[in-house]
Amino acid sequence: ARNHLSEAGEWAKRASALDPNLAEAFIIQAHAEASIGDAAAAARDFRRYLSLAPRGWHAKEARKALHARSASS
Repeated sequence: ARNHLSEAGEWAKRASALDPNLAEAFIIQAHAEASIGDAAAAARDFRRYLSLAPRGWHAKEARKALHARSASS
């Protein structure tokens, strides 16, 4: 998926529409949005991931991304 972030992001959006509690879909969406420069959407999805999986596999990464965004604002 890393080499096809746009396509992965689209599939993740479909998955999250079917199951809004699917944390992994939100982390994929966040990466896809960040890759195209949509920082606000990426932050929204990192926060959504953290609300669903505060101790999930990607929690540290999501917190780091949000912290970096807030530090640059």
